[in-house]
Amino acid sequence: MTQGIWYPLAENLPDLAASLRADLLAQARVDLAGQVGRLLVTDRCACISDDCATFQTSTGYDVTQWATEEDVESVYNCLSAYGDGVVFAVRGQIQRVELLALTAQGKKFRDELHGLFP
Repeated sequence: MTQGIWYPLAENLPDLAASLRADLLAQARVDLAGQVGRLLVTDRCACISDDCATFQTSTGYDVTQWATEEDVESVYNCLSAYGDGVVFAVRGQIQRVELLALTAQGKKFRDELHGLFP
């Protein structure tokens, strides 16, 4: 993990941010879509799979402390242009975007993500 360096998603990866917002709106998740513009990418998955572009996010608030399973929700069918995407929200705040089974566009994003977090 790269300590202390967080990247605004919409500024650094605008195409992915726009796609994520559109997918959340298509599922009537206005609450989560509204967060995309202020999401900070805080880290990426450390696995070595060529088919993973999972990343951690924050809106600047730590909502994970003492979180229980009931506090976590998953929103499926996101970022299909990039791969199989799932948004994980804790207490209504997006905390992680899992992106697997990458398409060509997803692999390009993975490379960009690895550039931010070597």
